[in-house]
Amino acid sequence: MNFQITTTRLIRFFIIQGIILVIFTIYSILILRKTRERAYILTTFAFFSIIIAAILNMIYALIFNSEIVLILYYLTTIFIILSPIFLLISHLIMLDSEERFTKKKQLLVFISYLIPVLSMGLFLPFKGVVINEKTNWNPVLSFPFFLYIIIVLSFGAIVPLFYTSFKILKKIQDETLRKKWKISVIGFAGCISYMYGIYVVDYLRISSLEIYFNLYGLSIVIWLSLVYYGVIRQLDPSIEIRNH
Repeated sequence: MNFQITTTRLIRFFIIQGIILVIFTIYSILILRKTRERAYILTTFAFFSIIIAAILNMIYALIFNSEIVLILYYLTTIFIILSPIFLLISHLIMLDSEERFTKKKQLLVFISYLIPVLSMGLFLPFKGVVINEKTNWNPVLSFPFFLYIIIVLSFGAIVPLFYTSFKILKKIQDETLRKKWKISVIGFAGCISYMYGIYVVDYLRISSLEIYFNLYGLSIVIWLSLVYYGVIRQLDPSIEIRNH
């Protein structure tokens, strides 16, 4: 049995994931040191979700049991895909205030997204994902599973996230803050492009594409820095936003 960790696997699951783990942890700590406002907390939830996914990625890269690896991949995917819903709820609070967009409504949005995310597990018995010695312990996605991920992620979180981002932009009064918010939206787009790339690479299984994608993974430091630069200032309750 081939239990070797290839260079590509080393870069993707340890170097890139290690960088993601460190940078998301640092920014989470910076946020929590700044304030305990709920919008900030939800942003850290998004970061923590990615941190957990990175840890699971590094663990399953060391395991060569197909059943265990499959479960870990499923859990990793859940935490990756869950991360943007916390940002979306944070945006909804900003648009409608925490008093009107209550915790009950926040929980409803989360559960409405969580159900289809967890339902990915229904694909596993039907080879939605295959990870074993024949695939060199790399995940190979079936088209139905890949399509399901893209649809749930896109319409459940990403499209609403960008929609609310632009609604917030229109309501910000200060021109300097508007520019900073635009920077954070660019950061969101960069992080999300990497998120989509994970599943595109796992579906297409093109070696050269995987190499380029691993290099692109280094850019996550830039994208998250842009998100932090904008979001940490924009979520401040003193920002003047017109709420109608």
